[in-house]
Amino acid sequence: MPGSAASPGRTPEDWRAWQPDDPPPGAPLAVWRWNASAVGAQPSILSQEELSRADNMAPRRRARFLADRSALRRILACHLARLPGALAFTYSALGRPTLAPHGEMALDFNLSHSGDQSVLAVCRSGAVGVDIEHLRALPDILAVARRVFPPAWVERLLAQPEAGRRRAFFELWTRFEACQKATGRGVFSGVSAVIDQATRAFLVTEDCIGHICLSGAALPPDIAWLQLDAND
Repeated sequence: MPGSAASPGRTPEDWRAWQPDDPPPGAPLAVWRWNASAVGAQPSILSQEELSRADNMAPRRRARFLADRSALRRILACHLARLPGALAFTYSALGRPTLAPHGEMALDFNLSHSGDQSVLAVCRSGAVGVDIEHLRALPDILAVARRVFPPAWVERLLAQPEAGRRRAFFELWTRFEACQKATGRGVFSGVSAVIDQATRAFLVTEDCIGHICLSGAALPPDIAWLQLDAND
């Protein structure tokens, strides 16, 4: 795969459960996962802006948004040794949140979700992008690939046997989107926006795969893989 670090995917059992009294992760890059249905929302730590946004959403989307934003605040507060409700965010033109300046260390983060699974990458050393996808049926994988991927990736997909093409597509897709997010570009900004970045594949669950990318930098060898549970 062009630009991809030759690294095996993580297995689901590699994720370490995080306990509330654990110290902040010391690794320069931490990848967190949680099940949004199990973790649930904590409205008391959310801002009025977040609650107002949620009020305009359909019930299922609202529940997911509140759960993910609650988890996001809890995790970033762990890294920064601050209260979850004290964190403030600003947003890029594409809607990506960043921490508002408050004198804390440089910290970049990126969130992705698919099905009930959510993953948050938190990095101390650069802009990070992460993407996850459940393996699922798509009506026309090759048409989507030709629309989004560079020609060399399409050829790689065509070279796969029919039985393995769906997984190969999602491996390429998650890598593509992680790179786009790390470099601050939209997913449909065109194949010319694909930059030769180092990435790493990982497994969230047996049927949910992902990629992580650091913009313009190699991924550190010591990545913390952490799981946020409902009772944390």
